[in-house]
Amino acid sequence: MASLVAEVLATSGGLEKEDLPTRIGKISNKVDSIKWDLSSYINDKFSDFSVSFSSTTELYNKVDSTSREISSLTHQIQNDVSNQLSSSTSDFQDLSSQLKRANAIIKTLDIICQANESLEKFCEALKVKEYMTACELLTVLQENLKHLQKGKLNEMKIIKALKTELTVHQQTLIHSLGEAWAAAVVWKIPNVKDSDRLDSILTTNLKISLSNKVEDIIKAQHATNVLNNRIQSFGKRVVEHILKHIILISGMEPKVDSTYQFMTISLQKKSDGSKHTAPQKLYKHILTILQTLHKHILSISIEDKQTGEKISLMKIFGDFIWKDLSLCVINHCLVHSIPTSSTQLENYMEIIQATEEFEAKLVELGFLTEGSSSLLTYAKDVNVHFANKKCQDLMVEARKLMTKELHSTVQVGDHSPAEKLAKLDASDTRDPHTAIADKEVLSEGSLRFPVCQISQSVETLMNLAYTTLQEAVTSTTQCAVQLFYTVRNMFELFCEVVPTYHKNSLLQLPQLSALHHNNCMYIAHHLLTIGHQYKNQLPAPLCEGAANMIDLVPVYRKLATDCFLAQMRAQRSQMMESFSGALGFAQLEEEDSRKQAEKAVKQVLHQLNHLCSVWKDVLPSSVYIKAMSTLINTALQEMVNKITALEDISVDDAHQLFSIMTIVTAKTPPLLQLSESEDVAMAIHVSQWTKFTEIMIVLEANLQEILERWTDGKGPLAHALTANEVRSLIRALFQNTEKRAAALGKIK
Repeated sequence: MASLVAEVLATSGGLEKEDLPTRIGKISNKVDSIKWDLSSYINDKFSDFSVSFSSTTELYNKVDSTSREISSLTHQIQNDVSNQLSSSTSDFQDLSSQLKRANAIIKTLDIICQANESLEKFCEALKVKEYMTACELLTVLQENLKHLQKGKLNEMKIIKALKTELTVHQQTLIHSLGEAWAAAVVWKIPNVKDSDRLDSILTTNLKISLSNKVEDIIKAQHATNVLNNRIQSFGKRVVEHILKHIILISGMEPKVDSTYQFMTISLQKKSDGSKHTAPQKLYKHILTILQTLHKHILSISIEDKQTGEKISLMKIFGDFIWKDLSLCVINHCLVHSIPTSSTQLENYMEIIQATEEFEAKLVELGFLTEGSSSLLTYAKDVNVHFANKKCQDLMVEARKLMTKELHSTVQVGDHSPAEKLAKLDASDTRDPHTAIADKEVLSEGSLRFPVCQISQSVETLMNLAYTTLQEAVTSTTQCAVQLFYTVRNMFELFCEVVPTYHKNSLLQLPQLSALHHNNCMYIAHHLLTIGHQYKNQLPAPLCEGAANMIDLVPVYRKLATDCFLAQMRAQRSQMMESFSGALGFAQLEEEDSRKQAEKAVKQVLHQLNHLCSVWKDVLPSSVYIKAMSTLINTALQEMVNKITALEDISVDDAHQLFSIMTIVTAKTPPLLQLSESEDVAMAIHVSQWTKFTEIMIVLEANLQEILERWTDGKGPLAHALTANEVRSLIRALFQNTEKRAAALGKIK
């Protein structure tokens, strides 16, 4: 039975042949049929991967015709039917709802058809290497899937299959772009193990395709968000394998060749005899490479996805490599161009100007943003770098001098610092009676350094200090302050380096320990006045009292005495070890004991003779006499202690002891090389000398002679030995008789 709507439409003549429910039902059935066919097709193709050779044209035609039929029916309902359904609202709403559902389904099917079409066109575009077209198709597919992912559609199997297919095609495109980029930008790089060899470096080259496909590849990479990583990697290789070799290897230059297919950048070595490439020449080489890259690949512009502005690849390239490139240029080129003297500093303006022109051309290329360079800043700070380099070179030179061998010597002490002070302080306005060089206050030799030998390296170090301070006088304030404190740092470094570097030599070789003593005293002597000599010529705050190094004088004096005293202790220990072989000088009537005692004494004398030969011309005479006297005194005291400790001395023993002691008294005075009478001089400088000679007399004297030399505690024997020591010798030398007892009674 026909419905009310059909009757109304039949009466009004608005409906022909079929009523609306019938037509909508047919459309719904048709939509369901198409949905099933399309779902089966998509699943077979993208989910189950069934092989299908049928065309999709029939499915597209079905969707299109059904969509037009739904549109026509919707229009008919809105224009003709709705006006006649005022009495049948319920039937109209049911029909409209059913029609909307069919319309929504057919729209979804239409989007799915478009997605499938995009996938098929993508494959065709990728085959013919139309990379931007492929990117655009994937973008359309992605947008279609966004519509399909709303609501419950996202869980449909067909939608999941399309999403998976989209991901696979995106990765396929990225992989294809990578292969295309590798074919367009071809690197030839030596193996890692050969990367430092010059012949391998010269085989490095970069080939860039001149095909018009390169721009399409670059823009497609930008669309797929891989361009930045690609340019970063490309820039790193350009710096590592081309630019760094040009910067680090003197005479290395770029070579550009072109064919109809490729542009090639390679390296060539030209010998120019220089150790480092000049900045002007290096800037030219770098510009050649960057201009070539700009011309053939980096001039392409892309659109920023956030701001929409056009950005050139050269700008991206520059942002990635400029920091590393500028640091490399600074550390391996500009740093070597920094002047080493004030006269060279005036010519440095040429390098500053070349740096300005270089950066201006980089800005013009789009490689660099104007006003953002550290290269020009470094070049303009030449005064700071000059001072830093000068100070660094001075410290390096000073350390080299400190690690040189100490045995190359030079004699000093002939010049008087007092004369230098008089010249340098000629502008002193103080009363000449109170001036530092006033003869009424100081003797003529007050500021004289004693004649001795020092290491040649120390004299060179001292001259270096004076030369540096003289240069500080004519330098800028900042440079002068740095140079002054560099000189001070040199002397502080000496205190750490020399005792450590030469530690074993200073302990084992007496001559070197004496030289080190003189070296330290020589430096301390100059440190007393070096600050005052330049104080009035240096800028503030140095001229206000900061320019002095007097606080280092005690440090150097202690360094000198500590080293030499350590050597003296080592020599004393060696003498004691030699004396230990004498077996306390007992029982010398036996041949073996006598030989052992003579051997021990001769070893000590040989040791003293050796010290005389290595110290005599090295140490100042006063220091030499004091040191040698101390060692001789130590030897004599040891012999005295051993002899006075003997409990029994036979006549033969006494003769042998006297003979051995005679050798000592004959050999030791020449060691001091004194001009006075030997006995008087030895008694003055060697405290044990008188005691030693008195014991020799006692060994050969009888009791009466001993008592005469004692003379009731007033004779020479009493001045040299104590009463106990004399009594001990008498008991050891003479038998226990009444005469000996009487003599012992007189020794009080």
